[in-house]
Amino acid sequence: MRRLFETKASKLFALLTFLLFMTMLTFQLINERFWLHDLEVMYAAATALLENGQIYGTSVGLDTGFYKYSPFTLFFFVPYALLPYKVACILHFLITLACAILTFPLLERIIRRYLFDNKKKYYLTLFVVLIAILIHLVRDLHLGNINMILVFLLTLSIQYLIENKYVKFGIIIAFIIITKPYFIVFVLPLLLHKKYKEILSIGAVGALSVVLSLILIGFSKGIDLYFDWFA
Repeated sequence: MRRLFETKASKLFALLTFLLFMTMLTFQLINERFWLHDLEVMYAAATALLENGQIYGTSVGLDTGFYKYSPFTLFFFVPYALLPYKVACILHFLITLACAILTFPLLERIIRRYLFDNKKKYYLTLFVVLIAILIHLVRDLHLGNINMILVFLLTLSIQYLIENKYVKFGIIIAFIIITKPYFIVFVLPLLLHKKYKEILSIGAVGALSVVLSLILIGFSKGIDLYFDWFA
């Protein structure tokens, strides 16, 4: 990741993007608009897991405030539930922002190296792309969603796939699929290109994730949670 910020231009991009969204965070805190409704749902679900409460089918705040991810994914939010909610919100905001800052130069690097075979670095492109999706990024950060984190992981997985690091690739894609199962369509191009090691890695990590969650939650309760998730 250090190689993504080798030049002054890339460091300037990271700094300005950080300052932009830290300004947004500051004003939201001052105006008491730092809500992160989506994170509130995940925080409540993680708290329910720790307290043996109801996870699925319980609305938090808005009508759409239902926890919809897998039981395994919920483990990533448990550390948040150990913190005061406001602290968890700020931490999640910073993690999402870090993922956003890392995604742009990583994606530019992949496109420049492997798609256009060009060594010249166009860091002005980073700002153009940022402006183009700014409204979506602001919304993601304001809601406390995990979409930007998933976009970063998907971009990183492409890098690992190109470098034939199939174990790291499998770990990331398995996590993404078990979080949002419709991403299983990504297995189709792997089949077409006969990337069997990558597919086996995804399957093994996915199965291990389910087994691990059943061990940690308890087999009977874990099975019930997975059926609740499917429902």
